[in-house]
Amino acid sequence: MDEDEEVQEPTDRGYWEEKGSAKTVKLADRLVEMIQGFALGYELKYNKHYIGLALKGRPNNFVTFRPQRTALRFEVKLPKSDETGKRLEEAGLEVLEYDRQWGNYKIRLSAEDIEKHRDLLTSLMKEAFEAKV
Repeated sequence: MDEDEEVQEPTDRGYWEEKGSAKTVKLADRLVEMIQGFALGYELKYNKHYIGLALKGRPNNFVTFRPQRTALRFEVKLPKSDETGKRLEEAGLEVLEYDRQWGNYKIRLSAEDIEKHRDLLTSLMKEAFEAKV
């Protein structure tokens, strides 16, 4: 079953601002703004276990977000590869793990990480988007 097809309990922005923080939910907003550069119309879709993406109300979770108190857990759906692993390692990003079940790299991001690694993050999200389309 794909994560898009999972039955998810909808929530709202306030739920995630309480569970994580308003600051870390805004980091998800920043990443969606970056997605707008290559795929217009995507919006955050708030679910109980993660924040996904939707286009015209339809889920397309090529990336998902899990706001925490001080950072944003960013999950990008890409096949595990030495090249991607090397790019992340060289950038010095905090890679938590590769989730084989869902095919996601899990990365902890701060506001500074997003600004410093904007091009790399945009590239990863674009690759995941193109793989899903």
